[in-house]
Amino acid sequence: MVNTVKSKNKYIGKKVNTSIGDFCVICIGSIIMGGVNIGNEVVVGAGSVITKDVPSNVIIAGNPARIIKNNIEMENIEL
Repeated sequence: MVNTVKSKNKYIGKKVNTSIGDFCVICIGSIIMGGVNIGNEVVVGAGSVITKDVPSNVIIAGNPARIIKNNIEMENIEL
């Protein structure tokens, strides 16, 4: 059960930190839930829903998102 505060008939949820690493590509329509940490050099597929922490150097996609490929390198990619 999450501790919430009721104020003027509106619920204010728990505050959490979300972080996105360096050199990440997040495609259109993706949703990153609160409190999730995304590593460096991650590619998030379009329409993905990120519900758990993501390690560095991976491609993830789906709902909920899963790792599609490990050990990617983004050195020579031009966007």
